[in-house]
Amino acid sequence: MIAEKWFNEYFTNGNLDILDELTSDDFVYHARNGDSSREKMKAFMQWFHSVFHDDEWVLDDLIEQGSKLVVRYTGWMMYKGGWFNIPAEDQRVKETDIMIFTIETER
Repeated sequence: MIAEKWFNEYFTNGNLDILDELTSDDFVYHARNGDSSREKMKAFMQWFHSVFHDDEWVLDDLIEQGSKLVVRYTGWMMYKGGWFNIPAEDQRVKETDIMIFTIETER
């Protein structure tokens, strides 16, 4: 399943090559700070793993409708420093969010 591979392979394992399998060449990740390409997402993951470690992800809800897959997830990770000059104290961080995938099949 796409969402499981996204969180297990990409986030937890830092497997950048999985994006080549899960996304098309014209992939766009829309976020509050602008759009990102596949290559920018690979660079993001390298940064993410330099700042956080021991991450765990739970897919709380999966909703499929038409070409959309909505994932509500929770993640826990240890912060090791390097984000907005916040000092590292090996504190456990919790993230909750919703991600919406649009799936297009080849014609």
